[in-house]
Amino acid sequence: MSDDYTDILNQSWDNIPLVQVLPVGSWLLRLRTAVYQPSKQADGDPIVMFVYSVKEPMEDVDVEELAKLGDNYDYGANRIFWRKYINDNASWDEVRKHLGKHGVEVKGSIKESFDAAKGSEVIAYLNQRSYTTNAGEGEVSNEPSQFAKVE
Repeated sequence: MSDDYTDILNQSWDNIPLVQVLPVGSWLLRLRTAVYQPSKQADGDPIVMFVYSVKEPMEDVDVEELAKLGDNYDYGANRIFWRKYINDNASWDEVRKHLGKHGVEVKGSIKESFDAAKGSEVIAYLNQRSYTTNAGEGEVSNEPSQFAKVE
């Protein structure tokens, strides 16, 4: 893709592939960012959100399902989100343990640990979740669980 803004805006939408839901199984993820977000509602809890890009499937992902994505599908186009609602110190401890799975030694401030984790890799099991948006539209997304340290 060109860095010239005119070229970018002149390209056809047909040249931009659709992002597809990934098959169920274990995937190597790279952390793009970890952020703390205050609650948007007076009675809600703040969250810590980890945003991942997808690197590659592991051996337990069905090869036939991968083939359905297409020969040149760019896994990196998918964004995976893991959220932890923060309502007490036990919640923060779960975030600390999650950072440990990224190989991050948690010391200093939370922000320093978040910064140190950027670019780190972790393996997560991706499920598919179907839900209805507030606009009444059906959606399917990948939901990560069972995070494991990359050995």
